Order: sequence, then C-alpha cells, then structure tokens
Amino acid sequence: MSVEHRAVVITGATRGIGKACALAFAREGYRTALFARDTVLLAQVARDIKDMGAEALPIRGDVRELRDVSRAVYEVQRHWGRTDVLVNNAGVGYGLTPLMDFPDDQWHETIDANLTGVYYWTKAVLPIMKEQRSGVIINISSGAGKHGIAGLAAYCASKFGVIGLTESVADEVEDLGIRVLALCLGGVDTEMHHRIFPGHEPEGLLRPEEVAAKVVSLASPKDRTRTGSSITLYRRY
Repeated sequence: MSVEHRAVVITGATRGIGKACALAFAREGYRTALFARDTVLLAQVARDIKDMGAEALPIRGDVRELRDVSRAVYEVQRHWGRTDVLVNNAGVGYGLTPLMDFPDDQWHETIDANLTGVYYWTKAVLPIMKEQRSGVIINISSGAGKHGIAGLAAYCASKFGVIGLTESVADEVEDLGIRVLALCLGGVDTEMHHRIFPGHEPEGLLRPEEVAAKVVSLASPKDRTRTGSSITLYRRY
C-alpha cells in the first residue's frame, strides 16, 4: 500500500512531540488524525498539514475518557476506513515532589493520562488492525520508564507501565501482523520538560523533530525492529 493511503492517529497532537509527529507524518504523505483537548490548537495544526497538501482530521477529546476515544476511532474509520499507525503520545507530568507530599489527584491524573489512555486507545484500534492484518502501535515511554527518579514516582510508574503494556500486547498480537513498540526518550525540549526541570538547557535535550523522525521510521512497513521492543533515544553529544 502506498503511503498516501496510510492513516495515522496521534494523541496529544497539538504540542511538542505530538505536533512534530503530526507534521512529520503529513510530510510523508500520511492521512493524519489529530487527537487532543485544545480545539484552537487542533485547528492550527490541521491547517498547517492541509497547507502541505496532505489530509488532516482534527478530533477533540481526552485520552482519559473512553467515550472520546471510541468516538475518535469511529470518526477515523468513517473518513478513511483504516488505521495503520497509532502513536500514543499524550501525557502529563508533575514534579519534582516526594511521594509523601504528592497530591492524590495528580497521581490519578498522571496514571490515567499516561497509562490508561494508552490502554483505551490500543484496545480500540486492535480490532481494526486485526481485520487489516497489519498495523503499528508506537507508545511514547521514557527513560523514566526504565529507571526510577526521586520526585517523579507517578510519572515513572506510568511510564514503566507503558513498557509492560507494550510487551504484553506485542506478544498477544504478533501473529496478526501487528507490531507494538515503546520509544523511551531522554529529555526532550518541550514545555512539560522545562516545567519539571527548569534548569535544563535546550542544547542538552532532544528536539521534538528528532523524536518525530524516529517515530516515522519505526512506523514504516520496512522497519524490522522486533515487536515488543523498547527503543531508547537520547541526545548524543
């Protein structure tokens, strides 16, 4: 199948890594569905993609809300009849706060956005990819999904969970032509990173465009990365 007929869904598609991924897939000719909470930013990214001559489908929703996810999956199928790539990128992070002082509401928000949202979206697209006998799911995890960091217990727990979910689902669907991967990132030059680590200089961080290039590469039918893998990407000096 030519790239022009492949459809990608990106969650958290209006800022940082998600926006960079949306623009990168569009440049490759993918039909790009954008899922995020901010209607104004969704419209802006969709307009940027359409200015490239590519197709964009902005869908407002929250990854923590199953109704929103189900509606979005329906809209993508109604427009394009397939979902070839899912990029589970949406997430939140709070810190640096010791667990004893961490607010309960922020714990639940972190787990729901970073892990439960990945579960909702993955479960929703798997029947479509099963019917297609093809598909790629790329879950954005973190180096904090492999190593605990003081003050980031909720974030680390959620990203550890993403890796476990990735490995389990990959094993379940390997014979269905579906690949499931986790991308474990070092620090990325985004608003969220600078909010958590205000002293970090951009020069030492990955650029969102570098992450997007890796995501597009992993999504390619030509990619041979073993399903279930957790790929590490960080800035090399």
